[in-house]
Amino acid sequence: MAAEYEFEQKELLEKVKEEEKQLSEMEQKSVDMRLLLQGLRAFTDMRELTPTIINKLIRRIDIHNPEKKHAHKSVKVDIYSTAVGLVSLPDEQEIRKMMEQIRSASQPPKQLTA
Repeated sequence: MAAEYEFEQKELLEKVKEEEKQLSEMEQKSVDMRLLLQGLRAFTDMRELTPTIINKLIRRIDIHNPEKKHAHKSVKVDIYSTAVGLVSLPDEQEIRKMMEQIRSASQPPKQLTA
């Protein structure tokens, strides 16, 4: 009986540690989002992109090795924003697909003739 109690107590303590860690991470994200919003409010009327603005909004930029596909050379760039994390920008194919979806959705339905 005592062994079962100790085992259950150990499991509960581990679960509490996990939950506290998750809570801490969520609180940090909340603080990061507040900081991002404060930063964005300060720059809503900006006319040019300055190093100060870049340093406040971007945490890190990762530049990967160049890749060569079909006689074209491309370099993948990951931009990590403050409070947001990795920002994923669509590539050319994704943009074309979105544009096609927009075009097809905005076309009026065809009329049937008798």
